[in-house]
Amino acid sequence: MSIKHFIVHKAIRNSKTKKFESKLRKKENPIDGLSETVTSKLVKLFNKTSLSSGCFLNDKDDNNTVPQFAHQLGKYWNGKDFTNFVAFTRFLTDYFYINHLSKSNAKGGYLLFYHIERENKDNFLSVVLLNNIDGFELSDDLDFGVAERLELEHIHLGARINITSWKEGLSTRYISFRQGKTSSDMREYFTNFIGCDEFTEEKEDTEALIEAIQEMCINLSYDDSKIERVKESAFDYCKEKKELGQPVELDILSKQIFPEDHEGFIELSQEEPYNLSGSFSVNSTTLNKLVRYRGYSKDLRISFNHKLLGNDIEFDPKTKHLKIKKIPNDLLSQLMTNTLDE
Repeated sequence: MSIKHFIVHKAIRNSKTKKFESKLRKKENPIDGLSETVTSKLVKLFNKTSLSSGCFLNDKDDNNTVPQFAHQLGKYWNGKDFTNFVAFTRFLTDYFYINHLSKSNAKGGYLLFYHIERENKDNFLSVVLLNNIDGFELSDDLDFGVAERLELEHIHLGARINITSWKEGLSTRYISFRQGKTSSDMREYFTNFIGCDEFTEEKEDTEALIEAIQEMCINLSYDDSKIERVKESAFDYCKEKKELGQPVELDILSKQIFPEDHEGFIELSQEEPYNLSGSFSVNSTTLNKLVRYRGYSKDLRISFNHKLLGNDIEFDPKTKHLKIKKIPNDLLSQLMTNTLDE
């Protein structure tokens, strides 16, 4: 990934006067002025962390009213790049300042806008709200001085929009949110500024989780036995959360089922095409796809994946009969041989 555009604007409440003030840059911050460390942090800011996902409100609700943020994004995006990144971000900072910040009790902060391109294909716009903190610096004479610093490690609020997915209709979850330790009111005014809502679909989330688990198992070269243990562990955790009426916490689940690479699983499951949020509810029926049915007796041993039920395997609850329509080749060969011998 590479940063193509980067700019910082200020929209903040003065801690002493309690009045709002803004300061807008007239040109982009030079990308070559960013250190390699800062660039790396910006690129990875929405990776390996618990995110929420969503879309612009008019896309979710079939509303013809396009949010201001989406309108401006469509206006300044030509399909490959921004026609005027400075004008675009100045307008949105003013919009944020006048229509959201000044009508709330929030402190505001520094708005970082940056455009990232990945492999000359996917384009992302990130908007990050940071607060400044006072730090100390030493002069050549070892005198203490106070300096303002922005800490990317302590992000306030942030949103990343997959412009490519949005414009080409590749996903209904093209906006990722990252929230620091902030109040629900502050979170609300920021999402209102973006013009979106968090996306919650139990069935779709559960299906995405199952597919992400399967892909991660393949990536880690797990054998069938290990895959089944992972699925069972995921099923037990998700079922318990469902029964308690609580959402699944992706960070906790990832540490439980993929302890050797839980951050890798979070990153995988929150990227396209899964776009899972850091916290989501599961659908009980869909969750059963993680289950492997098995039963044993003295003379019989049966085990099969849930996805076969209703397809290659049928169960009649009235007669309590199980019908296997597609028999494994090795078993079929044995049966055919023994039958012919008789």
